[in-house]
Amino acid sequence: MARARHGTPRGRPPLLSPELRQQGWSMQSEEGEWYYVGRVITRDRPSRGWPAAQLLGRDQADELYKEAVAVAVAKCAKDTAGQTCYICYGEGDEDGLVRGCACRGESGIAHISCLAEQARRLVVHAEAEARDLDDDALDAAWKRWCICGLCEQDYHGVVSCALGWACWKTYLGLSETDQVRLVAMDQLGNGLHEAGNYEALSVREAILSMLRRIGSPEDDMLAGQSNLASSYEAVGRVEECLRIRRDVYSGRLRLHGEEHLQTLLAANNYATSLVQLQHFEEAKTLLRR
Repeated sequence: MARARHGTPRGRPPLLSPELRQQGWSMQSEEGEWYYVGRVITRDRPSRGWPAAQLLGRDQADELYKEAVAVAVAKCAKDTAGQTCYICYGEGDEDGLVRGCACRGESGIAHISCLAEQARRLVVHAEAEARDLDDDALDAAWKRWCICGLCEQDYHGVVSCALGWACWKTYLGLSETDQVRLVAMDQLGNGLHEAGNYEALSVREAILSMLRRIGSPEDDMLAGQSNLASSYEAVGRVEECLRIRRDVYSGRLRLHGEEHLQTLLAANNYATSLVQLQHFEEAKTLLRR
């Protein structure tokens, strides 16, 4: 049984989205606080109910990586039957083959392990050449964890999730304050979210907590908050999503002004949450600025 605290004490229960009601979630009150209670934490399997510290541990990362790969291989089985990996030219032996991008025909089919090793090597090479972590070449290398090197489109769904676990497994042994480890955790959160896995929420809460502990720049904090808001939205915690998106919009507006791309994106996200909660007049006022 999955159980998550809503954080709104007393009074009537917070709004629960129709999607979560259909999945069997409900609201229960205990000692003045409301809790989301349900049997489903992802679209495919029950929740483990693990805290982030356990979810992100080495043993669990190995286990969940293997599980994610198996799910991705099964999902891609029809497209990859009889094909070979474009990286190692091997067939779908023990690892199995996947394709989770925009490639067509025989293109883009690979082992998750080969895609992960390709991305790891590109990052190692770029790090050796880069002056700092903001180097464009290093940024491009990191994108190989989430973007196909052939079609240049994002990996999606369960393939993105499997690569997220592969990325996290690769770098989780680094120091908590290491920027590379933080980027890897972000890749995992994005992959889980892309696959509709609600454990993305735990990962993104852990990311934001870490950003606060290590004193990250405000832009990074706002990005972490924005991602967390998306995960709240995915599990139906729309009021918390609205609160965070309001804060992100205010922060972007203060840092960058009204016409900056990040401010406009934050305004759009904020307006979306306002509409979800039927605050139509406030949404119209925001979008007309």
